[in-house]
Amino acid sequence: MLVKAIAPAKINLGLLIKGKRADNYHEIDTIMQSVNLCDTIKVRDSMSGDISIKCEKSIGCSPRENIVYKIAEEFFKCTGIINPGISVEIEKNIPVCAGLAGGSSDGAAVLRCLDRIFSAGLSEISMQDIGAKIGADIPFCISGGTARAYGTGTKIDRVKSLLGYAIVIVKPYCDVSTKKAYEIYDILGTKTSKSIDNMIDLINKQDVKGTASYLFNEFEELIDNNEIKKVKKIIKKSNPLGVCMSGSGPSVFAVFRTIYEARFCADMLRTDYTDTYVCEPIPYGAKILDVYNEISTS
Repeated sequence: MLVKAIAPAKINLGLLIKGKRADNYHEIDTIMQSVNLCDTIKVRDSMSGDISIKCEKSIGCSPRENIVYKIAEEFFKCTGIINPGISVEIEKNIPVCAGLAGGSSDGAAVLRCLDRIFSAGLSEISMQDIGAKIGADIPFCISGGTARAYGTGTKIDRVKSLLGYAIVIVKPYCDVSTKKAYEIYDILGTKTSKSIDNMIDLINKQDVKGTASYLFNEFEELIDNNEIKKVKKIIKKSNPLGVCMSGSGPSVFAVFRTIYEARFCADMLRTDYTDTYVCEPIPYGAKILDVYNEISTS
């Protein structure tokens, strides 16, 4: 059987760092939003007895270190199903190491595909529990849409989806160390007066303008990066409703009233930044597109 799925990227409309736990993990409180910038995933039972991963673009690590490989291993471990061999093909459109949960979303999509191929009958909550063992963003990427994520990011509460606006996402030419950002937080802390509850109130009112003007991310207080500042300065020339960094960066996103305004901004940015995307919010996460019942031997 061959199953095809999409793996949407996410942005963070609001993000607070709540503190460091005794196990050295940090707790967060954030509003995540799925967008229609997606990777495409194909999973087939290959009868090879192994897990193989194919991707034309670099995924930033060895196959066995990849989230997709780890999520497949965890699926077979948790379900007790013997792995007859699977092959995963990834068409990467989401930039890697960008704060957009591309790897986590790929893992969520693979989990949905494996559940279908092997008729495991996993509930969404069961899939989220499996995903949480591998990556903090995977539970959200399974359900998607608009949601509050808290704890280490693995606890999810759905929020009414806020749709009807356009988004520009840009990945600057720089890298951001999440580990270092948290180390700075442990020394300095953060100071924002904004709250996730206020953000949820704006979303529940379906107030696009108010939500966009309230965007915030405490990682921005901790990451002093000139390239990120430069991108935000260029974006603001297009008069967006709001602009913010996603996750621990370095990607920056901006909210616009219309797709036409977003495209105008993106055209300006692409002169200097090739990783520039125009997209829209969507009310779902990893999603199966097609199922083919032929057995592949490749």
